[in-house]
Amino acid sequence: MDAALQELVLYRAIEEQVIRYARAVDDSHYEALADIFVPNVVVDFTKDHPEIPLIRGRDELVAVLKSVTEKCASTQHLVGNLIVSAKGKDGAESRVYLRTLHIGKGERKNVVWDVMAEYHDLWQRDDFGWRIVRRVHRSLGELGTMEALVG
Repeated sequence: MDAALQELVLYRAIEEQVIRYARAVDDSHYEALADIFVPNVVVDFTKDHPEIPLIRGRDELVAVLKSVTEKCASTQHLVGNLIVSAKGKDGAESRVYLRTLHIGKGERKNVVWDVMAEYHDLWQRDDFGWRIVRRVHRSLGELGTMEALVG
């Protein structure tokens, strides 16, 4: 396969995984995250949210995601402007913009938290395909309040 075709195949594989992540979280389909993250993934929100400790491992990541989404009536993760770079034969790096809308539920049904951010991901290809080894979340701005997630 020539280099241009390899780049295209890599881009499409990573793009599909990024989209699958967004849909899995919004649909509370946490089992799908096993196909997207390695078991010992590290996820870092600490730069913009020091109150969230470094997340170590897929099980811990799923627990954190559940703790957020279960407090919302709904969420919507929109991803776009993806950039992918190959890092050797079985490695890749990507950056993608993220817009996440969180809508509170119950007494907080009119409370929203809209997050504009970027994910910087390191990928590894293994027997299961392309999976994230490390994710760093960088906030670009927020509208509303985290109160949508409290309670």
